[in-house]
Amino acid sequence: MSPAVIKLESFTASLPGKRGGAGFTRDDLDLAYADGLADGRSQRLDEDVQSLRSGLERLAEALAADEARRAALREEAVQALAPVLSAILDMLVPSAQSRRMEEALLAELHRLAGLTAPLRCRITCNPGLRGMVERCLQEAGLDQVELEGCDSDRISLSLEGGRIEFSADRVAQDIRALVAEITESEETWTH
Repeated sequence: MSPAVIKLESFTASLPGKRGGAGFTRDDLDLAYADGLADGRSQRLDEDVQSLRSGLERLAEALAADEARRAALREEAVQALAPVLSAILDMLVPSAQSRRMEEALLAELHRLAGLTAPLRCRITCNPGLRGMVERCLQEAGLDQVELEGCDSDRISLSLEGGRIEFSADRVAQDIRALVAEITESEETWTH
């Protein structure tokens, strides 16, 4: 039997600019470090963009769900007031006028319930991130978001509004005017 022969080879000799087995130069190491750093930054930016996109998609879904929920609450409030309004009108006005007045008042309640301030969404970011944020907003279908500039490298989101503002005096005044208008038009029809 013959003994096994092991031959070790160096692959550094095949690198361009290398002379027969010499190690890496300082410039090679600096270039490799710079390339690794650039690749890491690029990867981090891609991850940040993906995170922003998914966050904005969740925001769009949440805003749509909130609007549907608030519309259902407004409708529920109007439906809860309808029997009370009907009973009051039956006691105050003759039955011929009460149905028309009830329809008009319910329409007014629906209109008043629709006077809600929608949720406002504001994103602040620096000018360098603005283009990316605008593209992500466009992809998520969020066109009602306000963009503001800031000096921070962070992207910040704030939500405001979404309240139903109810002025009892204004509503009472509108209802009185509506009742007076209906009553007045009924009187001109009967004469």
